[in-house]
Amino acid sequence: MTLNARNAEWVIQQSTHSSLAEVRDLGSQMAKILKSLTPSLIKYTEPTALWKESNEEIFAAFNSTGSSTATDAEVSLINEPTQAERIISAALGLRKGGLSIESLLESVDRMGEDERMKLLSRAHMYLTQHSPVRRELELASFTFGITLSASAFAQLKRHRIATIISQPYDPNLGVTIPPAVLESGLESEFRSFTEYAERGYHELHKLLPSNLSSVAQYSLTNAHRRRVIFHANAREMIHLSRLREDSHAQWDIRQLSGKMAALAKKSCPSLMFLAAGKDEFETVRAELESRK
Repeated sequence: MTLNARNAEWVIQQSTHSSLAEVRDLGSQMAKILKSLTPSLIKYTEPTALWKESNEEIFAAFNSTGSSTATDAEVSLINEPTQAERIISAALGLRKGGLSIESLLESVDRMGEDERMKLLSRAHMYLTQHSPVRRELELASFTFGITLSASAFAQLKRHRIATIISQPYDPNLGVTIPPAVLESGLESEFRSFTEYAERGYHELHKLLPSNLSSVAQYSLTNAHRRRVIFHANAREMIHLSRLREDSHAQWDIRQLSGKMAALAKKSCPSLMFLAAGKDEFETVRAELESRK
């Protein structure tokens, strides 16, 4: 793990609030090493009321609302950038110099829809599958509600230029069954394993005190699911599609990222046109060029 001093201090402090002994031990060992190396930088590592007390008060507000069910949509776009294409179109002209932001927005507002689409297309036109996407796309962000397996989450959380808020794993959300298992006719055997794991989970939940209930998740499998909120800008969304929609990507995250990209494209079609796996990139770019 590589991290700067600011994040190291934050990780250590967060570990002190964990109900899991192994996380607290990890933080304690990091603190012992780093405080001896950089005592003037790694200072604020003690528990604070910010997380424990505030979380208890926040969670209390939701005790009587909602339920844990498996009826969630697997992927939903819960917040979309309504002004994204307008603002990014204007931002593309900012580097020219000499024009105010207000005048750039006015110029964009005078454009017809086709003219604005061509402008945004030119911003993508000369990209290759390995080129960085323009930074102007960071001005638009998408927020998704996602229900996903532990295996898919292991892939999704690698995208660090994003905000990921996660819920504990929950057997009530069901399991994700790999297509290979279904094709092999082994679904009943697969479910027998996951149901066995769930019985262990529920038994641990009954036996453990409430402050250790998260330990029960250790009995669940990579097929079990959790809910997350995933927030990322358009530039990162295109990067995610390149990696995770590619044919070489793991099947679960490939399906998930495809659904996310489809929703983002529906919201901002001109902006997200090049959201595709690396293996499809040249085909998609050729289609973009044909629109000239």
